[in-house]
Amino acid sequence: MRRNTVAEVKAHLAEGESVQAIRKLTRALLEDPQHPPYHELLNKAAAQRRLRRLKSGSKDTWAELPRSLRQEALQLEAFSAYVDEVERIFDNAGIPQLSTPAPRDPRKPLSELPPGREQHPVDQPAAPSPGRKKRRQARSTSVS
Repeated sequence: MRRNTVAEVKAHLAEGESVQAIRKLTRALLEDPQHPPYHELLNKAAAQRRLRRLKSGSKDTWAELPRSLRQEALQLEAFSAYVDEVERIFDNAGIPQLSTPAPRDPRKPLSELPPGREQHPVDQPAAPSPGRKKRRQARSTSVS
């Protein structure tokens, strides 16, 4: 199965289909996160996607970075692509996003909470977490 996945991803990369390669690798990494070739191919797919997204004639801001920082930036870009794809999978699966619980009133002892609430002392529902689009926009402005 690993060989088939690697071959399919390499074919996608050869055709310039980095998004399909990232999608295939994300599913493969969810099933087999310790397989090193998947990580290498994810870096290649993220690099290919980044180069494709660079506007023609615009300056590559990473070109001025030292080689070690470029490699770390590429790993971060690959991880970001992986997270985006995992979020897309969760969105399509209907899994709700997790939000942080509201802090409990420190003046209120745990013994005053209703039965069954001792473990999760949340008096009101938490605010919804920002949408995927907002996180992506914030991430894209901070990475540039």
